[in-house]
Amino acid sequence: MRTIVQIFQLIFLCASYIVPRNKKLIIYADNSLNSSVYLFRYASSLGDDYSHVYITPYEDVFLKLRRDGFKVAKRWSVYGAYLAFRAQTYVISSSKGQINNPLSRHAYLINLWHGISVKKIGLM
Repeated sequence: MRTIVQIFQLIFLCASYIVPRNKKLIIYADNSLNSSVYLFRYASSLGDDYSHVYITPYEDVFLKLRRDGFKVAKRWSVYGAYLAFRAQTYVISSSKGQINNPLSRHAYLINLWHGISVKKIGLM
């Protein structure tokens, strides 16, 4: 199974050099309704020529944002994978695990997390 996953990751990596990224598409992702959703709501209300889409793995978050009239996609749906593969910019709140990581190669990543891991800097 691990070999199959590695093969698909290699295919996505090679395809990421060929498929052009859409500079006007910004993907927002979060594990729950945290900091990136507020930026997403604000950016969506600006009326600029960028397309702002929120990607989530949760059905309740998906339904709430869809009901509120926002562009939203499920993380591992065909549409969500397509958006992740085409987006030039990702906005996350803490970790790359919130996005379709194999599909996000060669894209800009904006991390909104405001903390520093104490363990990683050696203070704990």
